[in-house]
Amino acid sequence: MSTITGEIQIAAPREKVWAILTDLPAVQYYNPGVTQARWNSSTREGVGAGRHCDFRSGLNVEERIAAWQPGEYVVIELYAGSAVAPISNGRARLTLDRATGGGTAVTMQMAYEPKYGLIGKLMDALMIRKGFRQGIAEVLGGLKHYAETGEPVNGQPRNTALVATAVA
Repeated sequence: MSTITGEIQIAAPREKVWAILTDLPAVQYYNPGVTQARWNSSTREGVGAGRHCDFRSGLNVEERIAAWQPGEYVVIELYAGSAVAPISNGRARLTLDRATGGGTAVTMQMAYEPKYGLIGKLMDALMIRKGFRQGIAEVLGGLKHYAETGEPVNGQPRNTALVATAVA
């Protein structure tokens, strides 16, 4: 299992950040890689709620909420789509906490298993981890921008004060 973690401080109340994260199609406003997102489930809140995302790269993903503790954390499972081809058991956990000096600290942890045995492990070491590190930085930077300003990122990555770590 590979795990990559990033954290950011957002100058917005926890309730506002939670509302943005749990409005699943809103990811298109803070993830610069997503061109369009829409509900793919009739459930709109809690475990089982899901979305479909189209990416600028031409790839797509189907995601659903696998765990949910209101105001504290949400776990999003990546279960289908062209973007998940080289991984299995992909899960992103977003945890909210009080930030030092007010606001909200958001931690994003991506955990997954590379597919394809030894070749997959090599792909993970050379490409997949790097992509997820960059993706986490862009998502958290975009979330910070959107939560603090209300302005969508419109495909533009935002600079962030981000702490990211990778664990194989």
